[in-house]
Amino acid sequence: MWVRSDQAMRSEADMANIEMVIDSIRVNVENNQRAVVLKEKMAERYLPIWMGPAEGDAIAVTLQGVSIPRPLTHDFYVQLSMH
Repeated sequence: MWVRSDQAMRSEADMANIEMVIDSIRVNVENNQRAVVLKEKMAERYLPIWMGPAEGDAIAVTLQGVSIPRPLTHDFYVQLSMH
């Protein structure tokens, strides 16, 4: 039998839209894997999202506003969604 804590019993509607911001992008020096660390805007909870080097670097480049000579995959998506 499963027993749920009070926090786990919050309704799906309460948990559906938790606003988060990018806190940092971390690099594991042992395996070169990246993690984007999201922080809940109204609390001190964090959510790491692990990804490969290319994806992490693409996010970092975009956040830093760096212009690169050729488009990244997400650039095509942004262009398509604007039309």
